[in-house]
Amino acid sequence: MTDTKPIFSVIIATRDRPVLFKRALQSVLAQDFEAMDVQVVMDGSQPENLAAYDALFVDIQSSTSKPVFVHKLMHRSNGHGQSYSFNHGVSEGHGQYVTFLDDDDEWTDVGHLSRVSRAIEAAGKNGKTVQYIMCNQQAYMGETLKEDAVWLEDLEPALVRRGSKPYAENFYDLAIEDLFITPGFCHLNTSVVSKTLYQGIGGMDEGVRWECDRDLFLRLIEASDTRVFVPNIVSKHYIPDPKDKSSMTTRASMVQKRLFQIQVLLKALANTRNDTIQNHCRTRSGYAMKKLALELKSLDQKDQADAFSKMSQALSFSLGWPLEYRKQARGRANA
Repeated sequence: MTDTKPIFSVIIATRDRPVLFKRALQSVLAQDFEAMDVQVVMDGSQPENLAAYDALFVDIQSSTSKPVFVHKLMHRSNGHGQSYSFNHGVSEGHGQYVTFLDDDDEWTDVGHLSRVSRAIEAAGKNGKTVQYIMCNQQAYMGETLKEDAVWLEDLEPALVRRGSKPYAENFYDLAIEDLFITPGFCHLNTSVVSKTLYQGIGGMDEGVRWECDRDLFLRLIEASDTRVFVPNIVSKHYIPDPKDKSSMTTRASMVQKRLFQIQVLLKALANTRNDTIQNHCRTRSGYAMKKLALELKSLDQKDQADAFSKMSQALSFSLGWPLEYRKQARGRANA
């Protein structure tokens, strides 16, 4: 094991996916940066998977110089949840900064943490202590790349068009307003956060089981004084197979997902003091309510659908929405 004081703690939460987790963990251990530790949080697992995990941990401990710590949570039927698991991992980490990886995804750039370290060091030479670093990833369905921008893939060109220039290499200082010139947000896989800041805002909201990464993003950008964008693609996010019920994304119904999304946006709208975040949450929650109205309409829950359709107009008025709502609802009914 390395004696170097960790700069980064990498948190991986896993449950009942030892094969996918192995890929994720190996991608972290492949980093060319040594000043790090890895905190693995096992959110319970079925007995048949525990042996596979234990064998993997034995192999890993003998094959890497990077410290890997394993924390086994008590088994619960629905688990403790990603937010709880990540918060626990952060509390155990030794690094000044914390970063994350979903157990069904992988880091693809072995120089990721080295580059982030340089971004932090370069900012320090300019008298700034970086609190929140955002990088990029790509979404895949199986091994097929999703061509549309999902996260921050189109942010760098937008910054350049606005006249922004990197302060070193391709590292950009970010204002809150910069993060809303494109529709995406920073995924957990590509977030690096000061541990002090993360814990200072209470970490991830353990009551949110879907879109918890967006909730954290909205709170971090407002609470942070210094934000840095490093546009390199550093990870692959694998869109969950709808037939795989081990993912929280596929376990939740579309109605549940929309409700979680609305919960996150309305919470941010109620708590933020930033006008840009307020406007974003108002517009996005109105949009989510419109989508929820259509989902409820397709389930023949007309009264609830009509209620959410009307509420959406109060948050994000659209002159053409009533006609579009009736048209789309008829189309779904006839599908």
